[in-house]
Amino acid sequence: MNNIEAEHLTALRGKLIINQELKDVMFDTGAAVNVITSQIMDEMDLKIEEPSTVRCVMINEDKLASRGTTTIYIQFGDKEIPIKVEIIDSGKNEIVLGNGVLDMFKANIDYTDKTIIIRMNDETMDIPVKYTQRTIKGFEETFDEEEILEELYQDELYNIYEDDHEGQEDENFKV
Repeated sequence: MNNIEAEHLTALRGKLIINQELKDVMFDTGAAVNVITSQIMDEMDLKIEEPSTVRCVMINEDKLASRGTTTIYIQFGDKEIPIKVEIIDSGKNEIVLGNGVLDMFKANIDYTDKTIIIRMNDETMDIPVKYTQRTIKGFEETFDEEEILEELYQDELYNIYEDDHEGQEDENFKV
């Protein structure tokens, strides 16, 4: 096997005009809700519009209760599209757009051109995106299935059948 360096991709980010201001946005295909941090809410002079019972599970598995919801307006062509967002207290200044928004805009992520293409009715908008790449060293890669199995057997990571059931037949367990 060859020792190679693998790239680990982090958050997909772009810029959108939100409430008539150019803002950094994180596009999160794993997010069930849209989120804005209280710092950004204050900067944009937004107010809590409705209470919320949503609890956001963060990447480190901490759970943060939403303070409530508010509405932001994404500029799309000559229209402003209202988006409901949960407000959370966090040490970061973030606007996170999740699956609901990506689905609403019928978004496609193009990693080759580094864009998110969003559509509404007959209009399309390309949003340049970036993502951070960190290198993970010592990752080994092979495409040889026999080599993988041999290594697993040698390391006794895949030695499920041989020791205890060699030569035995059972209707639920065949060697």
